[in-house]
Amino acid sequence: MSRLLDEVAANATPAPITRLVDGWLAKGAPGLPFRRANAVLPAEGAGADPERTGAVLRELATWYGEQGQRLVIQVPSTDPELDALLATRGLAIEAPVDVLVATPFAGRPAADVEVSVTEGVDAAWAAEYGAVHGEDAVSRARVEAYGRMLADLGPAAVAVVARREGELAGVGFGVRERGWLGVFGMGTATPHRRRGVARAVLGALAEGRDTYLQVEVDNVPAQALYRGLGFTPSHRYHYRVSER
Repeated sequence: MSRLLDEVAANATPAPITRLVDGWLAKGAPGLPFRRANAVLPAEGAGADPERTGAVLRELATWYGEQGQRLVIQVPSTDPELDALLATRGLAIEAPVDVLVATPFAGRPAADVEVSVTEGVDAAWAAEYGAVHGEDAVSRARVEAYGRMLADLGPAAVAVVARREGELAGVGFGVRERGWLGVFGMGTATPHRRRGVARAVLGALAEGRDTYLQVEVDNVPAQALYRGLGFTPSHRYHYRVSER
């Protein structure tokens, strides 16, 4: 199941530039500093063939270098040989992530939260996504730009906005593939935190489906929230990154 979830999660994260190299899926979004949109999902079991993997790494390092980007590789916990190989090449660890699942997830609505659900993502939702996640004008613009890219996912994407007394309270989006609903972009506006908004957004997204999400290991509040809602660990991955 871990490989399936890594594949559908990679497909759920669009990028303006993609390249497939010997089964490795490489994505690039040079103007957007979002790791998942600028990372490589290796071929399954890549660590078992160091010579072949070395050739792929050289090609990808050149490709990312031409874009002025560093090489960022998502390394699953199920491939320790690949992790060891990348370590010998000087790629450092960043952002260990837990993949959590609920099979299925059943949310509970909050009485004072109004939730709207739309199939597909549009510019209006992207603007509200930026309003919740952007800390300043620059970050809001970047988040909105990422949100607009989600339109490429078409009806596989589900966008949710939560309001309390007419005020924007939270956002989130999900992507459906192969029987799973992946949850991304969850955010609650500061005045509405710890008041059931995240639970309401999750419930509207999942609608009783098998659901997964990705949470950085050191994000203690998010870990507590999702585990408290019934999500359990599936597996873990981290990124190996070059200096440039």
